[in-house]
Amino acid sequence: MPRDLATFTGRTRELERLTAMAEHDGGTTKVVAVDGMPGVGKTVLVVRLAHRLAARYPDGQIFLDLYGHDTENEPLAPAAALDQLLRLLGIPADRIPADLDGRAGLWRTELARRRVLLVLDNALGHDQIRRLLPGSPGCLVLITSRRRLSGLDAARAFSLDVLGPDEAALLLTRVAELSPDADPAAVATVARLCGHLPLALQLVGNRLRHRSSWTVADLTARLGADGRRLAELRAEERAVVTAFRLSYDGLDAVTRRAFRLLGLHPGAEVTAPDTAALLNTDRAQAEYLLDALHDHHLISEPKPGRYRFHDLIHEYARQLADRDPAPAREAALDRLLDHYLTTAEQADAALFPRSAAPSAFETADQARQWLDAELHNLLRAARHAADRGRHRHAALLARALRQYLEQQGPWSEAAVLHERAVQAWRTLGDDRQAALAMADLSRILLRAGHHEDSLHHATRGLRIGRALGDLELVATLLDQMGLLHWHRSEIDVAIGYYEQSLSTWQAIGNEVGEAEVRNHRSIALWHLGRYAEAADEMHAALALYEQAGDPQGRQMTLNNLGDVELHLGRYESALDYYERAAAVKEMGRQHMPAWLMNVGTVYRKTGRLDEALECYRRALSICRGIGDRRGEATSLNHIGAWYGQAERDGEALIHFQKALSISREIAEKYQEICALRNIAAVYDRTGRYGIALQRYEESLALARAIGDTYQEACALDGMAKVLARTHGFAHALPHWRRSYRLYEALGVPEAAEVRTRLSEPDGAFGSE
Repeated sequence: MPRDLATFTGRTRELERLTAMAEHDGGTTKVVAVDGMPGVGKTVLVVRLAHRLAARYPDGQIFLDLYGHDTENEPLAPAAALDQLLRLLGIPADRIPADLDGRAGLWRTELARRRVLLVLDNALGHDQIRRLLPGSPGCLVLITSRRRLSGLDAARAFSLDVLGPDEAALLLTRVAELSPDADPAAVATVARLCGHLPLALQLVGNRLRHRSSWTVADLTARLGADGRRLAELRAEERAVVTAFRLSYDGLDAVTRRAFRLLGLHPGAEVTAPDTAALLNTDRAQAEYLLDALHDHHLISEPKPGRYRFHDLIHEYARQLADRDPAPAREAALDRLLDHYLTTAEQADAALFPRSAAPSAFETADQARQWLDAELHNLLRAARHAADRGRHRHAALLARALRQYLEQQGPWSEAAVLHERAVQAWRTLGDDRQAALAMADLSRILLRAGHHEDSLHHATRGLRIGRALGDLELVATLLDQMGLLHWHRSEIDVAIGYYEQSLSTWQAIGNEVGEAEVRNHRSIALWHLGRYAEAADEMHAALALYEQAGDPQGRQMTLNNLGDVELHLGRYESALDYYERAAAVKEMGRQHMPAWLMNVGTVYRKTGRLDEALECYRRALSICRGIGDRRGEATSLNHIGAWYGQAERDGEALIHFQKALSISREIAEKYQEICALRNIAAVYDRTGRYGIALQRYEESLALARAIGDTYQEACALDGMAKVLARTHGFAHALPHWRRSYRLYEALGVPEAAEVRTRLSEPDGAFGSE
C-alpha cells in the first residue's frame, strides 16, 4: 500500500461516507468504487481510507494499478492483473495457472480464508475488474476509475468532485508551506486557477515551496499568463499541463532534458541504466537526475531503484520531447534500444553459455534476475521498435530473448514477439534470419500446443533454408519438423526427419546439433518400444553434450535416461538419473514439469505418495503458468493416477477427463491414449464394464495408429481384465496372450504380471 500523504487535506465528509459504505454486513464482500476526473485525488483518498481501515484486515492490504487510462501501457487484462495479485499475495509463480478461469479460481480460493483489503487503482471499466473481485465475505475492495462503473452490479459507487475553495486553499498552503500572513485572496486565486484540482495544487505548491523569491502573486501571474484556466471540462490534461509546466520550468536545463527524454521511454518503469542510455551519460549522473525528478514529485519510486511516471505527467513529458529536434529524439531511442539489446544478449549468454563471450553479469542468477525484472520493459521496447520501423532492434531483441522465453514463458507473448521478428527480417530482406525467426516462432507455437501453426512456420523456414543452401538452417528446421511430428504422434514421420537432420549435422561437423537430434530421436524410439536403441542414442547424445560442455543438453539427456529406467521398472536407477539431472544446473520452467512428473512417478511407484502428489501438483502449476497444454494434460493424467491408486475414483475420473479434453483440443494423441486407458480403468473398477471396454478399444485403435507398442499392450491388458470379469477367462485369453507377447518383447515388468494371470485362470478375474 502506498504511503499516506502528510499533506492530505479535507475530504472529511467523503471519508465518513466511504467508511460507512465500506462497513460489512457479514454477507458479502464489500466493493466500493470511487470515480472522478484525472487528478481529482481518487487514489490519495482511497489510500487514506485504506490506511484508516487497515486494522480490520489483518491478512493484508494490496494495491494494484490497472492502467485503465495510460497512453503508453495497455490496460491490464484480467488474467495479467490476477497474475500480479496472486504474486502480491505471495503465491509462487509456478502455482499460478495460465488461463483466466484458473487464475480467478485460485485468487478466490486464496481469499476465501483471508480478510484482505484490496485497492484496484485506475480501472478502465467493469469488464476489467469483474474477475478480480473476491467471491466470499470478509474482504473489502476499493476501486478508483475515471469512468462511472455502472455495469458493476456488486459495487457501491461514489463520485468524487474537486476540493471546495477553502479546502483547496488549505491544501496549497500546506504543500507550499506558506506563512500564516500569506495573502488569502492571492492563495484563493491560485487555488481557483488550479481548478481546485488536488494534483495541480500539489505540483504548484511544491514549485512555490522551492522558490523562496516567489510570492503567491508571482505564481498567480504565471498561471494566468496565457489566459487559460486549469480545470476545463473534459480537458483535464490541458489544465493540468499548466501546473506541470510550472514544475518543469523550475528545473535546471540538464534536468529538464532528462525529464523530456524519459518521456520517450516505452516501458512502465525506468532505472538508472535506462536513464543513462537515454541521456548518453554515466550511471552516477543518471541516478542524480532521477533523484532530482523524484524530489520534485515528477516521478515516483514504487520499488527501490525503479521509477515510474504518473500517467498524465508521462504524457506531458512525451509532448515536450516531441518539440525537440527529431534527430535528438531518434538518437536517444536508439541508445535505449541498444542498451536493452546489448544487456539482453549478455544475459542470454550468461544463462545459456555457448562460448566464453564477455558479459555484464557475473553469474547466471544475476542474468535471470535482470531478465525477470526487465521482461515487460523488454517486450514493450521490442513492440515499440517494431511499430516505429526499427526493424533490426525488434528482430534482435526477439532473438536475444528466445531461450529465456521458451524456458520461462509466457509463451503467448513470446509468439507475438517472434511474429514481429519474422516480419522485421522480411522487411530487412534477410531471408536467413527470417527463417531462423520462423524456427523460433514454430518452437514456441509447438510448446503452446498450436501444432498446425507451428508446422506452417517450420515448413516455410525449411523451404527458405533449402533455397539458400544453408545446411545449418536446414538441419535446425528438419529437427524442428521431427519434433512437430512427434508431438502429433506421427512417430515414423518424425524419425525420418530426425535422420535427415542428423546426417546434415554430421556432414557439417556440428556436435551440439548432432547431440540434440540424437536426444530427440531417442524419445521417438522410446515411444516405439525400441528401448535399447533409445538408450544407446541417449548415451551418444550425452557424450557429445559433455564433450561440447553443454549443461542444458546434459540435463535433458540425463532426465530422458531416467525415463527409460523408470519404464523398465528400475526405480532406484531412474531416481539416480533424475537427481544427476537436477544437479547439473538450475532447471528452467520449460523442463521442470517433466522432471517433477518423472520424480513423482518414482515416488508413487515406491510408496512415497504424499511427495508424489506434491510433485505432480507443482508440475501442473508450472505448465499452466507458461501455457504448456501438453504438459498440463500429462500432469492431470498423473494426478488422476495418484487418486486412482488411493482408491478415490471420483477425483481420479475428473482429472482424467480434463486430460482427455485438453489432449483432443491440441491433437495430442499419446496423452489422449493415456487418458482413455485411465478412464477405462476407473470404469472397470466401479463396475461400468461396457463403457470401460469401449474406452479401452478407443485407446487400442489410437495406439496402433501411432505405432506405440507399449500403449497397445496396455490397452489389450485392460480389455482382457474387463472381459475376464464379464465373460470369463476364455474370452479374455486371446487379448492377454497378445498383450503378454508385446510386453515380453519390450522387456517391461508388466510381462510378469500377465504371465501370472495366464498361469492362474481361476484367479481374481472370474466371470460375473
